[in-house]
Amino acid sequence: MNILDKISEVKSKLKSHAEELLKEGIIDQGEYEEFISSLERERIKIGVVGQVKNGKSTLLNALIFQKPFLPVASTPMTASLSFITYGEEEGVEVEFYTKDEWEKIEETAKDKSDGSFRSEVVESAKELIELSKNIKNLDSFFGESKKISFGEIKDYVGEGGKYVPITKSITIRSNNQRLRDVDFIDTPGFNDPIISREMRARESLREADAVIVVLYAGRPFDESDKELIFNRLPGVGSGKIVFVVNKKDTILEDLGVDEKVEKYIKDNINRFCAEIERENRIMSKVIKNSKIISFSALSALIGVMSDDDIEKDDVLSWYYKKFKDEFPFLKTKDDFIEFSGLRKLESILEEIIKKEKYDILVKKPITYIIAKWKEKFENLRGTKYNLETKKKSYAHSLKEIVEEKNKLKEKSVEFGGFISDLEGYIQSELAEKKKKVIDQVANEFNSLGYSLKDIREKNFFETHSGYSGYVSSVVNSMLYDKINDIKSKVISEYVNDAYGLLKDMISKIDRKITEITEGLTFTRDDMNNLKKAITSLLDYRIGDIKFEYISIQTSGFWGLGTFKAKSEAILQAKIQLNLIKQEIEEQIKDYLDKIIQLVSGKMSYIRENYEMKVIKPVINALSEVERNYENRQNEIKRIESELSELEEKIKYIGSRISDIESDLEQLLK
Repeated sequence: MNILDKISEVKSKLKSHAEELLKEGIIDQGEYEEFISSLERERIKIGVVGQVKNGKSTLLNALIFQKPFLPVASTPMTASLSFITYGEEEGVEVEFYTKDEWEKIEETAKDKSDGSFRSEVVESAKELIELSKNIKNLDSFFGESKKISFGEIKDYVGEGGKYVPITKSITIRSNNQRLRDVDFIDTPGFNDPIISREMRARESLREADAVIVVLYAGRPFDESDKELIFNRLPGVGSGKIVFVVNKKDTILEDLGVDEKVEKYIKDNINRFCAEIERENRIMSKVIKNSKIISFSALSALIGVMSDDDIEKDDVLSWYYKKFKDEFPFLKTKDDFIEFSGLRKLESILEEIIKKEKYDILVKKPITYIIAKWKEKFENLRGTKYNLETKKKSYAHSLKEIVEEKNKLKEKSVEFGGFISDLEGYIQSELAEKKKKVIDQVANEFNSLGYSLKDIREKNFFETHSGYSGYVSSVVNSMLYDKINDIKSKVISEYVNDAYGLLKDMISKIDRKITEITEGLTFTRDDMNNLKKAITSLLDYRIGDIKFEYISIQTSGFWGLGTFKAKSEAILQAKIQLNLIKQEIEEQIKDYLDKIIQLVSGKMSYIRENYEMKVIKPVINALSEVERNYENRQNEIKRIESELSELEEKIKYIGSRISDIESDLEQLLK
């Protein structure tokens, strides 16, 4: 069974468990539908990036549809964000700009700010405004969405399409089996005048499991590519990017053989990485760690199509004959596919699909299912404690019940203030500790810079390359050790402090609840039981941090004496260390901010649950007893009957949790 079949089988089992949750009333119809929707959404996501006219549409047509299906955009300004996904019922949905978004486009078109990037955005806006003049009843489209047929796509995203300027995005649903477990996100060009769409494109790429970057072989990694890479790819992560250098057939005519094409592309990549290494070392590392293949989307599309279909398309028919004339080695359709690089691209994408994605697809829904069962279990126990509170309360006088309720109401107000003060204290502590962490990181890097003095001098007969290799090796070893020290000591201490503050908060709340219950007459045990149930569901986990940085390289010691060579080496290393320090500091700041947000979220959860599931249930129970006091004998009988049923349910749920945990664990093996 391959990975895709296994994912399909696992999803089927997870759906059956979700159906049981719905049947048992543990989740409602809306939650069930959201779970199923989330399960379907948790698919392989592949983003596609590239300048207009680089061949993105042709590549996707070959890779997915095996026919000319997706139209090309006319300019970077009119390219739309496209989502391509699986659907039993095929169709296309168009989303138009909202009125607010269009007004922002109009404002941008009037902008006279300086700066090359800003001017390009302004030009984009102006072009959209100009092209929209041909659309009648323009206002009627804003904020709307519309379903269209495949045959109408060109009108909305194709070159010269009537509605192209007001189309924000399209979603294409196809029952093509290649889309059963994979979604593609085709992003528009950069310098988008629509900030919301630009942010949506970037977010889609961050969420993608792989990103195909389509470059033009005639000028790979030029200034436009550089801007696109710097603006779109940050946050994607190393190992997830595939650079497809398309239209290699256009340079093969000049270079003669495929091997020279590969060398030409490799030389351009090395040149590009060398240029950006100091400007953006993280991105340089990402590129170096990425898969890079030469490609011909036209050759791929011709290779996967039948001769009859090619003959029906004048453009493809012309290219088919041209390729066969210019490249005699292209005799069969398999030759076209092999030459195109399509098989290699498919192989790389398959590798990405298999790599760790299975756990991501499965663990999250498993955790959700088990958590829902446990939540139901604790809710039933909470209901049980509530009923027991009522039953015991009927044994007391009405006056005692009212006094107990009033005491709890007073304590509830006091508890709310106590929680607020505690939240403020923890937020302040974490913010202060964050400043100390940043200072510690700076000190650690300063000490590393100071340690460079221990690098030995260049030996008299030592080659410059030999000494360069020695210096780079020593400095990188020191850097590696220092970063590990920062993780294991400085960052680990902060995370432990965050854990400690959360646990300390729970401890203080426990003591406060105990303090509250000391003045109570007959509901103390019930409140303590409710408190234990809440505490058992708390989750303190905080994710780890992974640093992205590039190795230090030193060179250029020709003609330098032994002492001068060492001085130059230390100077180069310090310059690079300073850049790495800045990158690491930014990563640490982002990570610490996430921890602060996470702790804040957990504090809100704690506040809500202790107030809503510990104190208020007892107050509500006493209020109900007060209202029904005159009918207390019948109420006691009703409560006893409900308690008996609850005991059976609690026993059943406890047993099911054990069985379900065992069953779901098998899915991860």
